[in-house]
Amino acid sequence: MKKYLPFAFLFATIISSAVSGQDAKYLAAMQRAVSMTDTSTTLESKRSAIMAFERIAASQPKQWLPQYYMGWLHVMMSMQVKINSEKDAMLDKALELTDKADSLSRDNSEVYTLRSFALSMKIAVDPSRGQTLGIEAGIAADHAIRLDPENPRPYLIKGQGAMYTPVQYGGGKEEALLLIEKSIEKFQNRPADPLLPHWGEKRANEVLNELKNMD
Repeated sequence: MKKYLPFAFLFATIISSAVSGQDAKYLAAMQRAVSMTDTSTTLESKRSAIMAFERIAASQPKQWLPQYYMGWLHVMMSMQVKINSEKDAMLDKALELTDKADSLSRDNSEVYTLRSFALSMKIAVDPSRGQTLGIEAGIAADHAIRLDPENPRPYLIKGQGAMYTPVQYGGGKEEALLLIEKSIEKFQNRPADPLLPHWGEKRANEVLNELKNMD
């Protein structure tokens, strides 16, 4: 038996090195793609970032973050087009990608937050959807908070929704202020991780200013 141990050890070392090499390549590719995402301002630059994540997803099919970021980019792109059918197509794709991310990372607060965000944007495209999609968006955001009460993003999504919801239906300025202030507080205490979702703080402060200027 002893004469086989060196080979077994060598084989294990090779496998371990290969896995570490794959992890290093994944992390480096993700860092580049996330950097592209953070600096993307045009539809073209967002599409380039999506293509980068598509390549990562193809080589790392069990990772949820590439699916998540592609979904987030589709939501962002929907805000830059003017034709409602194009907005809807991008948001539907975002929802499809959140489903994929959810299948890879169950009960993930960030995934449920993104789902709530995409649903909220579909209401913005057509407010008549509010009665049905509004409930679904609220459930997703509430679940995101239950999964991670320290995540600032679901409070932001709920706060934005409360701005445009009548008081009798659980919205209004005061409710929105509570949620947005809580979101900003959570952002201050959120540990930084350049690969994990980190959007929203700038928007939370913008919403806070909008609320303070509301009659």
